[in-house]
Amino acid sequence: RFINRYPVVTTATALAGAVGGPLAALLLATVGWKGVFIVEGALLALPLAAVVLRRLPRSPEQATWLSPQEVNWIQAEAKLGGDDDGGCTAQQAFRDWRTWWLGVCWLLLEIPTYGCVFWIPQFVSSAAGFAHDDDHDTLSSADLARRAVTVSLLSAIPFSLAAAANVGAGHLVRTRGGRREVVAAVTAFAGSLTLAAAPHAGKGTLVVLSLAAALIWAAQAPLLGIAPTFLRGEAMAAGFAAVNAVGQMGGLVGPYLVGIVKSKYGGDADERAFAAAFALLGAFGALCAPMLLLYAWLTSSKRQAASYLRVEDSE
Repeated sequence: RFINRYPVVTTATALAGAVGGPLAALLLATVGWKGVFIVEGALLALPLAAVVLRRLPRSPEQATWLSPQEVNWIQAEAKLGGDDDGGCTAQQAFRDWRTWWLGVCWLLLEIPTYGCVFWIPQFVSSAAGFAHDDDHDTLSSADLARRAVTVSLLSAIPFSLAAAANVGAGHLVRTRGGRREVVAAVTAFAGSLTLAAAPHAGKGTLVVLSLAAALIWAAQAPLLGIAPTFLRGEAMAAGFAAVNAVGQMGGLVGPYLVGIVKSKYGGDADERAFAAAFALLGAFGALCAPMLLLYAWLTSSKRQAASYLRVEDSE
C-alpha cells in the first residue's frame, strides 16, 4: 500500500516544475518578478497552507478518502511491533544501520533530482539558443515574455513525464513484484547516465532530458518503498523521517554543485558548463545504484543467516 500511495506525494517536485514553471513565466510577463513572489507566495502558497492545516485529518478515522478496511489496516500497522529484523520504537529505528544506509542512497538520488528541478529551465533555454542571443536589451517586453513562456512550457515536458513515471513505477513494483532495491538501482543508474548524455544530444536534447527525468523520478518510489520492509509502527514514522532528513540535503547539494561548475566555466550560455554539471549530477545518481545493490546483498545475507539459525534452533 505504501509503495502504491506515497509516489503520489513525491510527484510534488515534478508537478511543481510542470505547473509552476509556466505559471511563473506568465506572471513574470504580466506583473514582473516581484509579482511572482507576491502571487505565488503570499496569495497562493500561504493561504493554501492554512487550508491544508485546517482540513488535514487528525486520525485515520477522520480521513474520508479511506475505506473502513484501510482504516483498520492503518490502525493495526500502527500497533504492530517489530520482528527479528526491525523494531517498533523510534530509538530502534535510529540504531538500525539500514535507516541511515537508505538515507545516504536517497541523498545520492536527490542530488540529480534537485539539480534537474532548479536547472532544467536554464538548460532548455541554452539548448534552444535563447541564452546565446546578444539582443536581449533590444527585445520588447512581449518578445521576452514569449521566450519565457516557451522555455517554461518546454521545461514542463520532462517534469510531466517524471511525475507519471514516479507513480507508474510504484504501481508496477507493487503489482508485478520484484526486489525494490534492484528496480531502484537500475532506474537510478540508467537515468543518471542519460542525464549526463543530455547536453551532447543535439536536436534530441529535450527527448533525452525527458527520458532522464522519467528514469530518475521512477527510482524514487521503489527506493522509498524499502523502509516499510523492515520498519513498523513508531519505528516506521521515525525511520522514514530520518531517511528523508538525510536525503533532502540533496536539495542543497545538487543545485549548489551545478552553480559552482557553471561559475567555473564562466557563463550560463556555455555548453561545457552544462555538460560538466550534468555529468557531475549523473555521477552522484549513478553511485546510488551500487549502494542499493550492496544493501540488497547485505540484507539478503542477513535474512538467510537468520533462517539458518531458526532451522538449527528447531532441530
